[in-house]
Amino acid sequence: MTSWVRLSTPFARKIEAKAMALQAIQAALQPQGAPPAVLQPEEPSAPPDPVSVEPWPPYRPAQALPFEKPVRPQPLWRTITEDVAARHGFTFHDLVGTGRGSAKLVAARHEAISIVKTECRVSSEKLGVWFGNRDHTTILHAIKRHAERNGL
Repeated sequence: MTSWVRLSTPFARKIEAKAMALQAIQAALQPQGAPPAVLQPEEPSAPPDPVSVEPWPPYRPAQALPFEKPVRPQPLWRTITEDVAARHGFTFHDLVGTGRGSAKLVAARHEAISIVKTECRVSSEKLGVWFGNRDHTTILHAIKRHAERNGL
């Protein structure tokens, strides 16, 4: 029988108790007079032939899609702003830019802001972010000025 060294920690004592109980069970199960059973390590088996092993899941080459990738539609506010900019002779980036611009540019921007506000039904804060990160009060002023200018 194996001699044990007494360990002082509670965890080590639990392990020691379990090992002793396992030895007692093995001794009880062993027939009388038989030599103690010793487990021999298994001999390593040869690795599988790499050619015969199939990958899982089965490999399938990528196929081309039968249709083209759908084009994502532009947001409505951008379409409206581009139309207003083209009508007044400016670009989209002129209207949504952070600069002040000329009086004609400001009038075009005010028109775009008012149309987008009525068509898209978004908050003034969101419109401010869309149009050059402006404050919501600037957006409200733009709508008011556009209404005064056009008698709305």
